[in-house]
Amino acid sequence: MAVEACLAFLTGVVSEGAKSLYKPLKRQISYVFKYQSYIDGLKVQVKQLGHQRERVEIPVHQATQQGDEIYEDVADWLNSVKEFTQGAAKSITDDEDRAKKFCFKGLCPNLISRYKLSRQAAKAAEAAASLMGKGNFSNVSHRPTPKLVEHMQVKDFEAFDSRMKVFQDVMEALRDDKLNIIGVYGMGGVGKTTLVKQVAKQVMEDKWFDKVAMAEITENPDHQKIQDKLASDLGIKFELNENIFDRANRLRRVLKKEKRVLIILDNIWRELKFDEVGIPSGDVDEKDREDDQRRCTIILTSRSGDLLCNDMNCQKIFWIDALSKEEALQLFEKIVGDSTKISDFQSTANEIVEKCGGLPVALSTVANALKNKERYFWQDALNQLRRSHAREIHGMKANVYTSIKLSYDFLESAEAKPLFRLCGLYSEGHAIQVSGLLRYGVGWGLFENVYTLEEARSRVHRLIDNLKSSCLLLDGDAEDEVKMHDVIHVVAVSIAAGERMFNIPNVDDVEKKMEETIRKDPIAISLPQRDIQELPERLGCPRLQLLLLFSKRYSSMQISDLFFEGTEELKVLTLTRIPFSSLPSSLGRLINLQTLCLDWCQLEDIAAIGQLKKLEILSFRGSDIKQLPLEIGQLTRLQLLDLSNCRSLVVIAPNVISKFSRLEELYMGDSFSQWDKVEGGSNASLAELKGLSKLTTLNIQVPDAQILPQDWVSVELQSYKICIGEAWWRIWPVNSETSRLVGLHGLENVSTLLENYGTKMLLKEAEEIHLNELKGVQNVVHELDDGEGFPRLKHLSVESCSEILHIVGSVGRVRRKVFPLLVSLSLRNLNNLETICDSQLTEDQSFSNLRIIGVQSCHKLKHLFSFSIAKNLLRLQKVKVAFCHDLEMMVGPDREKPTTSLGFNEIIADDDTAPKVILPSLEELNLWDLRNMKKLWADHNQGMYCCQNLTKLYVGNCNRLMQLQHLEIRLCDSMEGVVDTTGWSERDEGKLIELKVFPKLHSLQLEALYELTSFANTGHIHSDLVVEFPSLLKLEIQSCSNMLRFISTSSPEDTIHSEMQPPPLFDEKVGIPSSLVNLNVSKCTKLEEIIRHVGEEAKENHIAFSKLKVLILDDLPRLTSFCLENYTLEFPSLERVSVTHCPNMKTFSHGILSIPKPCKVQVSKKEEGELYHREGDNLNSFIQKGYEEMIGFRDIEYLQLSHFPRLQEIWHGQALPVSFFNNLSDLVVDDCTNMSSAIPANLLRCLNNLQYLTVTNCDSLEEVLHLEELNAKEEHIGPMFPKLSNLRLIDLPKLKRFCNFTGNIIELPELDYLTIENCPDKETFISNSTSVVHVTTDNKEPQKLTSEENFLLAHQLQPLFDEKVAFPKLSWLTLSGLHKVQHIWKENDESNKAFANLGSLEISECSKLQKLVPPSWHLENMWGLEVSKCHGLINVLTLSASKNLVNLGRMKIADCKMIEEIIQSQVGEEAKDCNGFEELEYLGLDCLPSLTSFCLGNYALEFPSLKQVVVRQCPKMKIFSQGVLDTPMLNKVNVTEEEKDDDDEGCWEGNLNDTIKKLFNEMVSIN
Repeated sequence: MAVEACLAFLTGVVSEGAKSLYKPLKRQISYVFKYQSYIDGLKVQVKQLGHQRERVEIPVHQATQQGDEIYEDVADWLNSVKEFTQGAAKSITDDEDRAKKFCFKGLCPNLISRYKLSRQAAKAAEAAASLMGKGNFSNVSHRPTPKLVEHMQVKDFEAFDSRMKVFQDVMEALRDDKLNIIGVYGMGGVGKTTLVKQVAKQVMEDKWFDKVAMAEITENPDHQKIQDKLASDLGIKFELNENIFDRANRLRRVLKKEKRVLIILDNIWRELKFDEVGIPSGDVDEKDREDDQRRCTIILTSRSGDLLCNDMNCQKIFWIDALSKEEALQLFEKIVGDSTKISDFQSTANEIVEKCGGLPVALSTVANALKNKERYFWQDALNQLRRSHAREIHGMKANVYTSIKLSYDFLESAEAKPLFRLCGLYSEGHAIQVSGLLRYGVGWGLFENVYTLEEARSRVHRLIDNLKSSCLLLDGDAEDEVKMHDVIHVVAVSIAAGERMFNIPNVDDVEKKMEETIRKDPIAISLPQRDIQELPERLGCPRLQLLLLFSKRYSSMQISDLFFEGTEELKVLTLTRIPFSSLPSSLGRLINLQTLCLDWCQLEDIAAIGQLKKLEILSFRGSDIKQLPLEIGQLTRLQLLDLSNCRSLVVIAPNVISKFSRLEELYMGDSFSQWDKVEGGSNASLAELKGLSKLTTLNIQVPDAQILPQDWVSVELQSYKICIGEAWWRIWPVNSETSRLVGLHGLENVSTLLENYGTKMLLKEAEEIHLNELKGVQNVVHELDDGEGFPRLKHLSVESCSEILHIVGSVGRVRRKVFPLLVSLSLRNLNNLETICDSQLTEDQSFSNLRIIGVQSCHKLKHLFSFSIAKNLLRLQKVKVAFCHDLEMMVGPDREKPTTSLGFNEIIADDDTAPKVILPSLEELNLWDLRNMKKLWADHNQGMYCCQNLTKLYVGNCNRLMQLQHLEIRLCDSMEGVVDTTGWSERDEGKLIELKVFPKLHSLQLEALYELTSFANTGHIHSDLVVEFPSLLKLEIQSCSNMLRFISTSSPEDTIHSEMQPPPLFDEKVGIPSSLVNLNVSKCTKLEEIIRHVGEEAKENHIAFSKLKVLILDDLPRLTSFCLENYTLEFPSLERVSVTHCPNMKTFSHGILSIPKPCKVQVSKKEEGELYHREGDNLNSFIQKGYEEMIGFRDIEYLQLSHFPRLQEIWHGQALPVSFFNNLSDLVVDDCTNMSSAIPANLLRCLNNLQYLTVTNCDSLEEVLHLEELNAKEEHIGPMFPKLSNLRLIDLPKLKRFCNFTGNIIELPELDYLTIENCPDKETFISNSTSVVHVTTDNKEPQKLTSEENFLLAHQLQPLFDEKVAFPKLSWLTLSGLHKVQHIWKENDESNKAFANLGSLEISECSKLQKLVPPSWHLENMWGLEVSKCHGLINVLTLSASKNLVNLGRMKIADCKMIEEIIQSQVGEEAKDCNGFEELEYLGLDCLPSLTSFCLGNYALEFPSLKQVVVRQCPKMKIFSQGVLDTPMLNKVNVTEEEKDDDDEGCWEGNLNDTIKKLFNEMVSIN
């Protein structure tokens, strides 16, 4: 009441003359009395902004998980929101209590505080609205450019002479551009794969190829698997629904776009069609063949040289022979070890090696069998080798079979041999699942004295280790897999056949082959990975005990009802991918069956399986069963039941599970989840698990935590993977060795869950825990484990839990161990996480086993580790931190300890020693987008010793780094320096101090650091400090456009000198390393000199580069000389000098040059630019001649004309070296006076590689291209710039056109961005003889035109773009300050097609523009439309044009005086639904004084996605639309626009029309 009374009184006393001041005065007064309203409004805005941020962060998080890269503007927006909500907005709302306080002893409110706070809140609310408007992103990420695959690990390559000769020959062949298919052949096991892997490793290290991909082919090539492997290496991701032909086409397109790719196809057995896989073969025509040869080189390996030459068309092949006797003996001795023992019976060793035939795989198997064995064992082995009967195997010498079989015979365990033979029943080249060996071995009775599955599993792993140690098995790609070398597999198949165990090959007539096999009275038959169409009607194998049938894919094959008759002894049966209409009736005869696996089968009724009473192992993994019937409960001897991935399973008969009293392992992951809450329902209940007293393994999903019984799991449970909540896929283990895993996902109240004793025990015993989207948890350790510290946990993943503040909370000094066994820790998207550990840990074993930590998008985290954690991280190997915008340093203080402004070194309690952090095992450190990162280590000394083993360091968007042997820093846009030595304390008065910052650094690469000014800053206090790199061999500095000097100081003398004369890159502050071999400085646009001694004269007038062999100076536009001083430069080891694209370099050195050895000099990247230097003075003459002949411009890629006054003078002259610009990709024509055109006509045909063209600040320029000299008779001149993607024409006051051309079409086929700004004289993009009609004159207000007048003008006026231009890929169009343009496009289909891909259209300050988009146009790809200060427009779109904007997401119309409606009403148009705004989320209407409605016609408008509407200063807008209006997601209309000082509390009256009416009425009443 007081406010209203005060305002009423003021209204009454204000004179008529002062009424114009009333509104501002009212606002100022309202700041005092309505302060709470302003603060509440700010809170609402902040809340809405938080919702908007969440809508952006979710797709950002999903994109990051998929490996996509986030757009920079999205990341900047999220950072701005973070800074706003935690900065300005928070400080205002925190000061709310201050405004409520009274002054004058409580008698009067503090009006000054209220006024200030209200005004701040109003402005902050306005800023929040501005951020809201900018946060509407149609897309937040993009797929990153694929990178090179990791270096291949080649542990078995030995540099023997025989191998190095072939290796070098292959490497030499790869250098030959004429060879693109190279072959390597040799017998099985000779080392072909190992050799080509070593080749791949070497070419990746040497960067010969942009991409390297390798795939194994195997005896029966699977094109899909080959494509998958190649795609994985190349960074391609196939779609799920792509068939093999579409995948081949996509793979081919990608490979054709790459510059150089190496494809390795290993182990080819038969002809392989490259085109069917997707490898471009270039057999269409000669040009394609030559292009493919340059792009794609292929290496093939095979056992057959004829196959490589005749079928695969290899242009050159290389034979890899067996090892020589000497090499074979060396390999044998290396494996056996203990050379003293070998010397005792050298003759025996020699003969054994000879029997192995020089085959590495045979030598390895025999040597491992004899390792650590006594002499009699060796002698017995030799005797057996002498007496063995040779067995001929395809591609293998006879004695190789004997040598491998010997390893088999020497297996000490009797159980290892049948397990080896069982492995021989698998398909060659395929992984062997350990779980399969367990299930088959148990069912077959291979293991003696084993009574439980856990005992059997231990036995299997022990036997596998025995086979691996004998080199009969290899490690698989996954933890639960093994592999067998193909040569070993051949031997295994042969040995198994001798024991009547048959692996039936993939032959055409399987039925005939089966009949032959049956006659041999088999005990085991395997048909692995076969395309089986038909089987015999009866199997009839009375002794058969094991049958494995692995179908490659689903087929129409049916198994006869009589198939199993006569096979009653069968114990193990596996049928995979069989489409059963019903199970064979003869299956019931298998009364001795103990293992039955029907995996990935189509099954209907499975009740018949209940007859197999001896079954111990039953698996339906991946099958589509819908019901587990009551009959299955008769299998009371069942020990293992696998229902994994049975996603169709919805019914399990009640009390079936409880009858499996012997069940030890139950697998139900990604399967049945329809548990009844109580027993006795229509489905199984979790209470049935209580009766399974022997259960040790359980995989299960429970979607509803409310149905969990208290004691639903047994304390005897040894292995489990349990997901409580949604999304089973989210709990896949980090490490397959993990045996106890719990996943909690999407739970609302975790505290209720923790009241369940069984669940609590699962968490306490877990080795791996995944927490995702939980509510009700702030402290992981103290709430989920009662503060016990998870003593058994090895892997912890916490993601998207917004309420979590700490992993280890603040409870004083923690005395017990916390995470003593934790190996990996992953924290993602924890918006409120403040610390990992908020307590000071006193136990040395806390976090002591941590090896890997990954932290992402935890924006409140200030430092990664506290000191009490960091001191325990002695085993930490890998750290990855990304998108933590508030992170300041890696190691910081414990939260409980007092802090000072002096930083980490001052945070020392009385009872503590000086903090020192040592991470001796850290090998990889990956830091990305840590914008506030201040330091890695607490002080400058720690970086010298704390990470001695760091070998990999990746940094992006971070500011400072320290030391290691190989330092590579790239793409850090804001980094200004790498090392800061200003705090160095050691001094020696009167002497230069040599600081060896990186004593072991071998290689230093700085690339794309655009803000980097220097590598190190010594500070003015230590201007006498010399920084040395005593071990540096290679130094590369590339694309550091702001870099002036390598080492800088802040001394006044240094600053004055830099202003007078630009400094050199290296001066006396750098100790030139005598070890330097390679120096490369490229694309540093500010450098004018490389080396010079400044200030105090040097003691010696010469500089020596003792070991420098290669010097490369490339693309340094301002470089004038290597050394301007009169010094003697000595290069005793120099072999190559390359000075290219340095057009201002007049001389190499002003002093004496000493280059005693012959040296190759390159002044151009063309071959003719290579010269041979023999005398010291010649180098200077070469450089001088190149300067005079402008060689530095040859093949230049980036050119800014204003940098080269000499070139500017002859730009349009005959002396211009036109042919030099063939490779120009980025051209900037700027600050050029007296030019009528930007690009001379004679240069036009040379710019086929131009991608970016900018023309700006050229006062006299009238056209960009002058084409009158070209032949215009051709109907189609384009494309003139076939690769141009970005065209910018800015601040060109006299520009009339892009070009003048009378032909038909000018095409820019790759143009993506087009910007034309402040070109007031421009009327059309391409002009011809047609005159332009002007309907308005300068300095007059635009007049309204009738529709008839507009129709006539549309056919008379020449638009900005007509049918003579074609921009088929244009997606961004920005037009501003084009005061003569009246129409943008012409009304025809051809013009529409030329702009069909347009996505964003921004038009501003085009005062005479009459029409925006033609009515008939289709712009389905447009997502953004902004129009401002276009005072000639009466409407924006016609109804027909708007219907086609199906993807428009954002539309903003502002400051257009004449616009009356946005959608133009059209006479005769039917009133029907308009579906053109289905994706529109933001609509802004600002400062439109003539606007009466969005649409005056009686049309039904639908805005299903509209979330934000801003309407401001539209005084005539009475209604939004006349027809039916639907905006289901809109709940508010904003009246505040960006950067305006107006209040915005929003308005809503239930629907958009009523809200607009209310706003209009309020405006009328105020007026």
